[in-house]
Amino acid sequence: MPENFNDFSRRHSQEQAGRERLAKETTPEWSILKGFTSDFDGRVFVGHKFRWVSDPSSPVEFLILNHVAAMFSHSERNGTTINCTVRFDRRPPEPDKMFIDDKSGVSPKEWSLLPAFEGEAFVWFVPELGETHSSMDLADAIAKELSEHHKRYEQHYGQWPAA
Repeated sequence: MPENFNDFSRRHSQEQAGRERLAKETTPEWSILKGFTSDFDGRVFVGHKFRWVSDPSSPVEFLILNHVAAMFSHSERNGTTINCTVRFDRRPPEPDKMFIDDKSGVSPKEWSLLPAFEGEAFVWFVPELGETHSSMDLADAIAKELSEHHKRYEQHYGQWPAA
């Protein structure tokens, strides 16, 4: 049976309210995710410490592990955080240094983080993984993926310096 106008209007209002709630909660949840990820600062993986690097003059923040990094970036529209991503690649060069090679021998990975709700809970859907995570669980998944990226980098380069 086709949907009548009242049902259509009610559904549209509910969808609009859901979009507004998602827009309102994404910005603080993005900060929460980065906060959980920054808790890895100082932890050790195979003899190397994680470092959280946040520069107020840059829109990108990093979780660094030796020669690799998880780079957090986003854009904004009307004060709302959108286009959230985490890119796993080699770490940025130190100030006044540059990479010898333009490209890393280890392919970068990028995760798109799509905000959503599961029931009343805010979650991040990562299409590249086909998985949904809370901010706390996603921070853990990011640290694990960064550790895997570190292992691939070390296998490719051995003990060669990154920059």
